[in-house]
Amino acid sequence: MSLFSSHFKLISNDLFHVFKTLPSFKSYVNLLGKSSRVKKNTPLYTNTGNVHYLYCKESKNKGLTENFTNGKKQQLEENRNGSENVLKKFQEQVKSLSCMMKCNETTASALLLKFPFLETANMDIINSKVITLLESGIDKEELMNDMWILKYSLTKLKERIQLVQQMNCYPIKPWHLRCSEAVFQRLSQNKENNRLALSPFQSVKDYICKRLHLNESQVHSFAKRHPPVMRVKVAKLKEVIDFLYSEGFTSQQIFNTPRILCHSLKTIQERLNILKINNYRPYTLFILCKSKSKFDEFLRNMKPSEN
Repeated sequence: MSLFSSHFKLISNDLFHVFKTLPSFKSYVNLLGKSSRVKKNTPLYTNTGNVHYLYCKESKNKGLTENFTNGKKQQLEENRNGSENVLKKFQEQVKSLSCMMKCNETTASALLLKFPFLETANMDIINSKVITLLESGIDKEELMNDMWILKYSLTKLKERIQLVQQMNCYPIKPWHLRCSEAVFQRLSQNKENNRLALSPFQSVKDYICKRLHLNESQVHSFAKRHPPVMRVKVAKLKEVIDFLYSEGFTSQQIFNTPRILCHSLKTIQERLNILKINNYRPYTLFILCKSKSKFDEFLRNMKPSEN
């Protein structure tokens, strides 16, 4: 490895370490070697004179002419001018994004590094997209975690927003607007199935209350013991509850094990069939909710007693 290359590598590693550990805005903009465009088009340097000295020293060792080293010096100067222009553009983009997203410049810098297309994007166009998305109800934090959505045209975004709103699919997520047509159609079908399953009930809470014959305080206790159950789609709740009732389980048994409603119907059916083959009728639904390893262990411990 050449002398210049070795020094270059040390400088790059040191700067990258500082970039990761210092949170201030100056740290971000002074170390734009992390930026994809700067990293790709211009060499990272700290002191042109020192780099030129390294070139001169290496050229003498190799017997190269002074014209060669002067040419390298000129090239470094040109690269530095280019880097300064890129730095200025980056700073402008940071300020625009910071104002647009109502966040500090450190956060805006991190966003530009995470989503490189923003470095060269027209911020006026980006701003119009952001306003449209936020007005549609998309959470700002979720948008900042998935800014790839801003690569799509404003027309396409408005079309998707209108379709999602017609589906009454709230809250709207960024992925709802950028997913493929096949995924979007599946989302639409699931939403329709969920709507049909919920009717004539007004909410998941109301549905569980009626199907399990619970009062308001019991539903509150049911949800508190296993909160994810209240986020399950009604279409899935209906499938599982209908199946459990058909197998002779009671609403009290379901009430005692809320997590059963979060498991897939296929898993419940398979496990219940295995227990039937082993002539075992579970007194609670808890055994159907165990992890695979725990369920297999239960089967191993159960077999010796049958012999």
